[in-house]
Amino acid sequence: MTKKEEYVSNYIVNNPDALRKKMQGYENQTLLQISRKTPVILRISLVNPKIFLKGMGKPFDSIFINTMRDTMQYLCEKIKGCTFGYTQQNEINLVIFESNPKYPNSPYNAQRLVSRVSSFATTSFNRFFVENTEGAIQFFDTESSVEGSVNFNARTYIDKFNTAVFDVTAFSLPENELHNYLTYRQTLAIKNGLKELGVASINYKHLAERKLRLPLDFVLGSCGKKQKVMEEEVNLVTGETKLLEKTKCMIYDETPVFGYNKNICKM
Repeated sequence: MTKKEEYVSNYIVNNPDALRKKMQGYENQTLLQISRKTPVILRISLVNPKIFLKGMGKPFDSIFINTMRDTMQYLCEKIKGCTFGYTQQNEINLVIFESNPKYPNSPYNAQRLVSRVSSFATTSFNRFFVENTEGAIQFFDTESSVEGSVNFNARTYIDKFNTAVFDVTAFSLPENELHNYLTYRQTLAIKNGLKELGVASINYKHLAERKLRLPLDFVLGSCGKKQKVMEEEVNLVTGETKLLEKTKCMIYDETPVFGYNKNICKM
């Protein structure tokens, strides 16, 4: 018997599970798991946003904002168990909570969950960014201005096609803390948004007395909630129309202030 045949006989034929169990043992040492019994937060952030946003509209670029909203809506519908989504600036927050999980005692594999969502976010954002840019080019010349930007230059956006990358942070928290987390992220968005607008030296006395109006429509971001809706579907063969129940992420027309809406993320 040759050495090669002896190796195959000893390690594969006679004891096929020994090596597998040994390697899985190493893998399980660093395996991170997240329980399905509590809500899971996925915070999706654009990598190197300053580099990507260079040359785009300041302080708020309409193409980028619309692309982030489209990506958030797509992810909310795509990811199983996702019930609520919120996007502001270069960040998307998703809430995953299965009220009646099929396998309640089987936790999420954190590494697998993060890698999948990161790839979903990257591919979908790049696709929507191309679509929104092409839509803007059809209506505006390269010298015209777009809402939220000045001197819209198509080449600036075209050069960024398929260059965006997203990373993901996943963690769980108690259900009664969901409202506090969203309030925290929205408060941070307002602070950063006002800083972008150049009003860091705002008169806080007038602000407290409500004598000053803030451009909250720009800094609050966008949010959507997954809901069941009825849609008509036409059978191409028979021509019959049927009403089917589908689950979609419905975007709020006006983003609420989470501090005053404690039930906004109720399941």
